[in-house]
Amino acid sequence: MLLQGNKKILLGIAIYAAIFGLSFPLFSEYDYLSNPDIGTYIGLAEGNLDQSPVRRYRLLVPFLAKALDLSLGFLFDFLAPWEFPHPDFSLCFSFFLVNSLFLCLACLMLVRLIKKDFISQIAIIIALLVVLTSRWTPYIAGLP
Repeated sequence: MLLQGNKKILLGIAIYAAIFGLSFPLFSEYDYLSNPDIGTYIGLAEGNLDQSPVRRYRLLVPFLAKALDLSLGFLFDFLAPWEFPHPDFSLCFSFFLVNSLFLCLACLMLVRLIKKDFISQIAIIIALLVVLTSRWTPYIAGLP
């Protein structure tokens, strides 16, 4: 039983590492100031709830990112690159970590659903490749 738990943890770490690696180039080069959606999510994380009516109720990810920024922001600021396209690296990096985690959890749920209904390991590999090689994976994980 313990071995099964270790396999799940290793699979989760592998998926998270793949998402991180695929999304980091977009995260580090994207023009954050040109996208009003990102401004809305950054504003929600900073406590400004007077945002676009479409996105003002999406509070979970911005609040988790802000909590991560408040707790580990000093470390993220220490790790910040010389040039970053947004003034607040630590908050954007917190969004990156939270979004990557949620996408990783979605992939793990997909693996569990496939294991429940199918016996083939090939189906799991194909499903993960479809998700991880999607054009939208870096955008989902890498941007607020």
